[in-house]
Amino acid sequence: MKRLLILVLSVILSNGFIFSQCKMLTKPKHIKRLEKVIPLEIETATKYKILFDKYYTVANISYCKTIDGNYFCLVPFTRAYSSRFEVFEDQPIVFYLENGEEVTLHPVVNIDGRMIGLTKYNILLYYKASREQLEKLASNFPVSLKIYFLAEKEISNSYMDDIGTYFEYELHSNKYRNNVFDGANCILQY
Repeated sequence: MKRLLILVLSVILSNGFIFSQCKMLTKPKHIKRLEKVIPLEIETATKYKILFDKYYTVANISYCKTIDGNYFCLVPFTRAYSSRFEVFEDQPIVFYLENGEEVTLHPVVNIDGRMIGLTKYNILLYYKASREQLEKLASNFPVSLKIYFLAEKEISNSYMDDIGTYFEYELHSNKYRNNVFDGANCILQY
């Protein structure tokens, strides 16, 4: 009897774990802002998962697919104690993968953020992604990323290269690496 109970519980828990790995949403609430900014119809989207949280900074990641087969990557990004910054169409997000490859996604539109209270700056970044780019993210774990931006004032913990000014974040946690990897795999299934 004990073995039967353990077997039944194992099957129930393993099925719940398998199906919870790829939860998709049709017309999710977090997509409404995207649909207001860009005239498109979202078919399905992944739930938000944490991309990184470090030193008063947090970002999540979600993927969505439109009815006509286009893909987008959404990154809500909040920095505490930050000056205002914007992201324009020529300022990408770059994922650096374990195998040495890079995946560069460009914003769909120019994006302004907003101050929340006196100390937090929040911006919702919308990046267009091709199926090939998502396949790279779905087959290799990211180890770090850069978010390029434009600001009137200098912002602490930012760097500069030939593309422009950027924030850089290493994805130390396997959980956060998996969030990028799993989300890309999920959206490609639909």
